[in-house]
Amino acid sequence: MSNHDSLTEWALSRGYKLNGIKAHAFAGRGLGVIAERNIEPGEALMIIPMRAVRTAETVPRKIVESVDSCSNNGLLAAELAQDESSEFAVWRQSLPSMQDLQTMPVVWEEVVAQCLPSKARGILSKQAAKIRKDWDAVTAGHIDVSFENFRYFWLLVNTRTFYYTPSNMKTAPVSSEECLAVVPYGDYFNHSDVGCKVAYSASSYEITADRRYSKGEEVFLSYGNHSNDLLLVEYGFIFDGNRWDETTLDDVVIPLLSEDRKKILQNEGYWLDYHLDRDGPCYRTKVAVRLLCMPLRQWRRGLAKGFDDDDRYKRMVNEHLLRVFGNYRRIVSERLEQASNLSVGIEAQKDILRRRWGQIDKMILDAIEQIKR
Repeated sequence: MSNHDSLTEWALSRGYKLNGIKAHAFAGRGLGVIAERNIEPGEALMIIPMRAVRTAETVPRKIVESVDSCSNNGLLAAELAQDESSEFAVWRQSLPSMQDLQTMPVVWEEVVAQCLPSKARGILSKQAAKIRKDWDAVTAGHIDVSFENFRYFWLLVNTRTFYYTPSNMKTAPVSSEECLAVVPYGDYFNHSDVGCKVAYSASSYEITADRRYSKGEEVFLSYGNHSNDLLLVEYGFIFDGNRWDETTLDDVVIPLLSEDRKKILQNEGYWLDYHLDRDGPCYRTKVAVRLLCMPLRQWRRGLAKGFDDDDRYKRMVNEHLLRVFGNYRRIVSERLEQASNLSVGIEAQKDILRRRWGQIDKMILDAIEQIKR
C-alpha cells in the first residue's frame, strides 16, 4: 500500500470526509489531488475535523514554556522535530524528505543562491533570518535538534500550513505568520493562481470546489497572489502562466537617476518598488522614468493631476523604458550564463534558475513589443 493510500485510510478513520477526490502521484513532481469523478462548483470536497489539525495551541506545553521569542512556525517545527507519537505517524511518513526540498533556495550553496533574481534574494535573506532566529530560540530552550533538522521541519511547516486564527488571539494579528495550522491531507493540494475555496470554523476545515473539474483532472488550491520569485523561495517551485508574476526593475532604474532625482522621488513617495508584470511597467516605474524626461515643474503637475500617456514626452519615456529593458536583458543573459557555468549545486537547482530567468526575459520581451506596437 502506498503512503498516500495509507494516509487516506488514516484520514477516514479520524473523521475526514472526502467527496469525489483522491491523492495522486504525478510523475516527476510528487503528490497532489485529482478528481475521481466530474465535480461541480460549490461541492464540498474535503472536510477536516479540527481535532486532526495542529496549531500553536496544540504544541505541548513543555515546548511552549521552554521556548521564548519563537514564531508559531518555529514552535510547530520544534514539535515535529520531537514528535515520535503513533497518532500522526502515517502522516509523517507521507511528508517530503530533505532531498525533496532541494529546490528551495534556503538550502542551496551561497554561490548558487547568488544567481537568483534580486527580489528572490531579498525574500530569501528574510526567510533565512527567521529560521536562524527560531532555531536560536529553540536551542536556548534546551530542545535538542540540529540546525539542519530544524530547518527541514521549519520548511515543512512553512510550505504546508493553512491560515488559522488562534482562539486565544484577542486582537487582530500583526502578521499572517502568526496564523498557521498544519492540516494533514489538506496539505496534498498543489497550487494554482486560482483554486478551491478554503474555510474553517471551530469544528473543521472545509475545501470547496471553485469550478467544474473533470474526472482525472488535478484539483488545486491557491496559496495566494504570489510572484514566481516568492513561490520559489517560500515553496520551492515556479510555474509558467502565473497571472501574478512580476519582476523588480529597481536594479535597472536606479542607475539612471541622479542623486537629486533620487531625493525628489523619496520626498514624493515614489522611491523604489519599481516592477514589471504581464501588463507592462508599473505606474511607479513610469513616474520615475518621466522624471528623467520632463522639466520638474511639469513633472510635479503631472504627479498631482495625472500624466497624459500620449503627451509630447511619450517618445522620450518609451526610449528610456527601452533602455531600462535592454539593460535588464543584459543582466538576464549574464545570470543565465552564470547559472549554466556553476560547478556546484544539483541540476534541479540550475534548471529552476534557468527557467526563472527565462520567464523574466519573456516579460521583458513582451514589454518591448508593447512599446514598439
